[in-house]
Amino acid sequence: MKNVVFWKLTLALAIAITVSYIIILAGIPAYGHPEDSEERGPVDSSDATAKLLSLGYLSHARESHDRGVGVTVYDRVSAYDGLNLFTNLWTSEVLLMDMNGSVRHTWTLDGRYWHHAVEDNMSLVGLAYRVVDGDVEGSIVRMDKGSNIIWKSPGTYHHGVWVTDDGRVYSIDGSKTMPGERRNITVGGRGYMIVDNHIVELSPSGEVVDSVSVFDLVEDLVNNETMAEYGDYLPFEAVEVLHTNYVEEVREDLGYANEGDVLFCVRNLDLIGIADMDEEKLVWHWGPGVLEHPHSPSILDGGNILVFDNGVRRGYSRVLELDPRTGEVVWEYEGSPPESFYSESRGWAQRLPNNNTLITESDMSRVFEVTREGRIVWEYWNTHADDENRTAIICSMQRIG
Repeated sequence: MKNVVFWKLTLALAIAITVSYIIILAGIPAYGHPEDSEERGPVDSSDATAKLLSLGYLSHARESHDRGVGVTVYDRVSAYDGLNLFTNLWTSEVLLMDMNGSVRHTWTLDGRYWHHAVEDNMSLVGLAYRVVDGDVEGSIVRMDKGSNIIWKSPGTYHHGVWVTDDGRVYSIDGSKTMPGERRNITVGGRGYMIVDNHIVELSPSGEVVDSVSVFDLVEDLVNNETMAEYGDYLPFEAVEVLHTNYVEEVREDLGYANEGDVLFCVRNLDLIGIADMDEEKLVWHWGPGVLEHPHSPSILDGGNILVFDNGVRRGYSRVLELDPRTGEVVWEYEGSPPESFYSESRGWAQRLPNNNTLITESDMSRVFEVTREGRIVWEYWNTHADDENRTAIICSMQRIG
């Protein structure tokens, strides 16, 4: 199992890209390079678009008077040299950019992309979103380097994919915006209908081989206060108490988790957890009372966990490194002042081989690299805008070197 953060890519394009991409037949602004902002795709005012808008997924970068343009900081000695892989939310391009901000390669597929990751077997695996009869369908698609589809597994997949060495795929199934599983539950003597999510494993050929309910894993952590907080969060019929947004397979025995377990993140419970997929039980969890709507946890070499803590209640974001064996936060980055670094939604953090950390502040469409001491040694502000000059969101950027 390879951590997607540290897989290798060469300029000769000797590897392939795992791309989570978006096919949306709805009214979404087109993004591109400043000189190429022409509209792509038909416009449709479907209910599905309204659902996506309510989740904040069809948004633009938050504007700021001190917004930079392109690469604004580059310490060539201290920054980790490599190529930067990213997409602009809801566009049809995957970009490979050097440290100076020049695009070295572009992958283009029909549709609009969201997440992306890297694989080294000359194939592409990703999420394809499209509107079907007013609902949003999320399919997992494997395709070759030339963007030819090898297989497609339709479902209600969302937020990302994780690909193992042997080609298996993990994703998340069931979503507020999609016709996923609704369940009637009782919490504290009161009945609710909820949206359940599932951690799903697919074979290398795209067949679903395992599916574990996230609600069943975390049911003991759900209380009336949580249900009340999200009961009216979205204008639909069921309570989105979970909003699972990340999965990653554990690659080795760690003491607190075993090889083959799955790390996952439940935003609305402020929770990161690890599931034993065979026993369908929660074996480790952390976060409530500390994290606020977290994203993108990842297991580091040595077993610590890095996580993007959005901070929706405190009003500023942090990146934390946790020792899961003790529950101690051993490293933390926050802005100076703290409010200068804040992404209410989305967000990504990647530990680099030189022990620096690459951070995606999605709502500002800003990516920056910091040392252990918190010094910014590389910074990029997205230059891609739509035809109304609104800056596109970067959900995540990965440094590949």
